[in-house]
Amino acid sequence: MTPPVPDSALMWLRQQPGFKTRQTKLIGSGSGHRIWRVTQQCAEWIVRERETVALGYVSDYHRERAIWKLAEQAGIAPHLMACLDQGRVWISEFIAPSEQRITAQELGRLHHQIGQLAPVPWALDLRQQLAHYQDLDMGRALDALSGDAHPILDAIECLEDGPVALCHNDLLPDNVLGLRGKRRVIDWEYAAMGSPYFDAAATLTVLPADQARDYLMAAFPNGHDAALLAAGKTVYQAMHTAWLRAHGISE
Repeated sequence: MTPPVPDSALMWLRQQPGFKTRQTKLIGSGSGHRIWRVTQQCAEWIVRERETVALGYVSDYHRERAIWKLAEQAGIAPHLMACLDQGRVWISEFIAPSEQRITAQELGRLHHQIGQLAPVPWALDLRQQLAHYQDLDMGRALDALSGDAHPILDAIECLEDGPVALCHNDLLPDNVLGLRGKRRVIDWEYAAMGSPYFDAAATLTVLPADQARDYLMAAFPNGHDAALLAAGKTVYQAMHTAWLRAHGISE
């Protein structure tokens, strides 16, 4: 049985001018959230209901909303229209997926644009994040983090000595909608201040090797630091492995 749209969202929708008929379709669900597309004659919305927040990250709906609004003002996120039930239910404008797959260069430009947004008071603590998975006893491969020397700790220290900017931390093609030249980024759940090289490492994992150069040139127009990028890849791989284990997913 398809879960119904939350009552709070239905109440908000019924208050919209001219709202009479609707078509509701569940278009996504995952670890702790559901997403519906609601259509009427002249408008469409996305309703998202979240049961849990990003595991281990700053568990604050206010943080995600504030960063989303910054990106919306910059024209790179959909319009967020309502935040209901203490942030558990969100309503935003519907953005159609583009038939043209986003290019590596476009992803790089979005990475750079996000990094140019105003700083926020929330930061992603990579050490704390990895320790969180250890506490769950699901990241046994990371037990060596408690030792004196470890390549992941060395990589984190390298990133901590590098630049800090606002990062999306999940800037994958599936999280970018809209037409070319009018792209909109969604899923700001993991966004926070952090290393742009950790952020870039996440994107590079899904890009073909021959597209990496185009992405990096757009993401770092003044040139990138190879050592920081290597550190970002090391930490991201450890983080991704820990995330999979914490969610009971095999690689």
